[in-house]
Amino acid sequence: MYMVKGFKFLFLISIVLLVYSCQSTIYLVRHAEKQSEADAALLSEIGLQRAQRLKNWMFDKHIDSVFASTYVRTQQTAQPTATYYRKSLTIYHPDTSALLVHNLSRLSKTCLIVGHTTNIPVMIRELTQHHISIGLNEFSNIYILKTKRCLFKKRTTLQVAHFE
Repeated sequence: MYMVKGFKFLFLISIVLLVYSCQSTIYLVRHAEKQSEADAALLSEIGLQRAQRLKNWMFDKHIDSVFASTYVRTQQTAQPTATYYRKSLTIYHPDTSALLVHNLSRLSKTCLIVGHTTNIPVMIRELTQHHISIGLNEFSNIYILKTKRCLFKKRTTLQVAHFE
């Protein structure tokens, strides 16, 4: 009798772990404010402060990986969070954004991706079919993509949060 209850308990725990392990969360953030409109512009002082606020907002998100594009301003935005979690930055080319987010959604990870007004909407559309646009002065939105997979079903939801 106790053996049957023990097996049922282990079975239920296994199911819970399986369901939990079939989830991924991707946080998408636009780089913080830059010094100028030059293509290779670095973050301004306000942008560096915003990168610190991003780190503070992400403190309890249990980040597994941090991604930034080849542009230094995205790396400057992501670095405080990467340092906090003791992770190396993984650099991606903005042209490969859709493939990156598609592959990450298949893993059971929690990731931060810092990108641009042009590639974040592409990544969101890849997973959710939502069409968004990001204004040139929008820096405090965090787009949260949660993908849940169970057996043969996959569902990705989009939430938008703000950090100031």
